[in-house]
Amino acid sequence: VRDAILGEGDIESGREAANALAPLEARPEPTDSTQRAIERAVVRILEPWRLTNGDTSRTRTSLARLRNYARIGAGGDPYGAQVEIAYLEMLHAMVTNSPTLRTAAGRLDSLHFNQDFGGTHAGRNSQHAVALGRAWEKLGDHKRALSAAMRYPTWNSEAMPYLAAQVRETARLATLAGDRKRAIRSYRQYIGMRAFAEPSRKAQVDSARRELAALERAGG
Repeated sequence: VRDAILGEGDIESGREAANALAPLEARPEPTDSTQRAIERAVVRILEPWRLTNGDTSRTRTSLARLRNYARIGAGGDPYGAQVEIAYLEMLHAMVTNSPTLRTAAGRLDSLHFNQDFGGTHAGRNSQHAVALGRAWEKLGDHKRALSAAMRYPTWNSEAMPYLAAQVRETARLATLAGDRKRAIRSYRQYIGMRAFAEPSRKAQVDSARRELAALERAGG
């Protein structure tokens, strides 16, 4: 599901996976810690999927559950629980074109920036960073969008399943922010990472090549 949200997987496969998880989410709210941890994981996968597809029908329920889990114990990760709540609030504000988007983006930005990236889930970090970048882009603040999209550890990169997606976003947002050198560097990095990519990535790589060529021509 996360692959599909970040453009790194097939949409239909993401939909099938979401449908398979839906019965777990539909169960009554569990009372034991093990089942609560499972439910929390399912909610933070499925609610972003729905919001990405414009479905706000369960957002209030999802947020209520996550807030309850944060209140009664988030498996030793209370800060992470606040980040995931802020993430859903921001996504909802984006989807509904709410005037609260700037406040929601600012809250997630602060929480996200101040977390310990070395001890958090790399996939969720990427998901939050890309969404936050797009929120600031929607608000017209391209520099803050670029700053958000660039948030990934440069060590232990073998555990970064969405590093290419973030590098691609960095290049795109750097172009919008007027940081031509960073955009060129990031496009080149992305193209190098995709040098032996599967055929399904060809359109993305070709697009990046065109955008890189345009930037290089513009610089004389």
